[in-house]
Amino acid sequence: MKTKWQYLQQTQQKMFNRLLPFLTISAWLWLLCSDVGLEKMMRLFINIWFSIILAFIRLLRLPQDRICQWFIQINNRLVLNSIPPNLKDEHLLLLIPHCLQNYDCEFKITAQVKNCRRCGKCIIKDLLNLSEEHHIRLSVAPGGTLARAIIKEYQPGLIIAVGCERELESGINDVYPLPVIGILNQKPEGPCKNTTLDIDKVKEVIQFIVYATKLAHCEP
Repeated sequence: MKTKWQYLQQTQQKMFNRLLPFLTISAWLWLLCSDVGLEKMMRLFINIWFSIILAFIRLLRLPQDRICQWFIQINNRLVLNSIPPNLKDEHLLLLIPHCLQNYDCEFKITAQVKNCRRCGKCIIKDLLNLSEEHHIRLSVAPGGTLARAIIKEYQPGLIIAVGCERELESGINDVYPLPVIGILNQKPEGPCKNTTLDIDKVKEVIQFIVYATKLAHCEP
């Protein structure tokens, strides 16, 4: 006999499968519009369309993660296709949640990420090494309010943000039109405790940004 949670998951899957053709069409429309310089119009369309779908899902009290993942993927494509040509490494902000740190660590990094002793028990060591290698500012934000304060203080040109589906979705919309690339964290012990991420995904994004800016400078 199916549990209520299993039933809700199957219902969400069926709804998402029915919505997938419309989401795919939206993605292709965005790609077409980006080629003719209509990124802002398409982003507005995506935001409105996403808001309608999300409101419908919330009304039915269904899990929102799948639709948030779709929004993050489309947003990332849009941002990566429109990297500012004058963007420098120091204009990048790598914004991470505090739950990436080992839960039992006594050296808390919320106020200062360099408090990390780089013991290797969590992913913070790798993120610190990566930020120093590419001269990227790394900051920890335990919530939306502090994240906005960090953004206001540093005035980045582009943000690489790590978080869960809903945090990234709300954050991307909160700071728009500031470009944000969202990278989902992994939750082996559940949300908000000892989360981690695929560091290679962060490296790939940084390498793409570096390549895109160099390519823009080489164009006549």
